Amino acid sequence: QSPQVRPPKACTKQAHQTGQSSNPQGKAPTLNALLALDCPASLDHVVDVLATVLGDWRKNPRAATGVLGQLAKNRRGDLASTMIRGMALNTVETNIFHYGSALSASARSSQWQLVLGLLSRMPDAKVAPNQITYNAAISACEKGGQWQFALGLLSSMPDAKLIPDK
Repeated sequence: QSPQVRPPKACTKQAHQTGQSSNPQGKAPTLNALLALDCPASLDHVVDVLATVLGDWRKNPRAATGVLGQLAKNRRGDLASTMIRGMALNTVETNIFHYGSALSASARSSQWQLVLGLLSRMPDAKVAPNQITYNAAISACEKGGQWQFALGLLSSMPDAKLIPDK
């Protein structure tokens, strides 16, 4: 029996109606457009929003980290995960900071399934998971009541040449 998947907290009707979001100036156009997307946002819609910045992000991938960080503050793991996929499809380099922000967004929105999906996609993106990404994934699984997954991740850390926190 598979666990029931709930929509992200930021995707609830109340969050959309009240317009709750954390959005400092500087990242407003892209972030606002992403936050305005329906939940869950499709890959095509996210890529459409990102179309105006993808060229800049190809030259400076660090610029995407700020948007991902804001998605984490807004508890929009669904958007962060989809944004990572959109970046990869459009040949924007992704790195440990991008994945760390997306993992944080997913963990903050209690989406342990997204966290595990992101963690599993990292090697394909040639991004090596580190202690921070594993800890975020373990924490998300623990908060989601998925202790079997949390223990599995913890036991796999030595194979990844990582030492678990004590």
